[in-house]
Amino acid sequence: MKKIISIIGVVSILTFAFSLQINTKVKYQAIKDIPVIEYAHGNTGG
Repeated sequence: MKKIISIIGVVSILTFAFSLQINTKVKYQAIKDIPVIEYAHGNTGG
């Protein structure tokens, strides 16, 4: 049972690290493409 929990923990940590990496890339892309952000905000009504 503990093995299953540890596997889930490792997977969740990897997923978290992967999502952080994606967020960083998105922010970097956003800095380059500011009009895209404004368009996205207009779409979401924000």
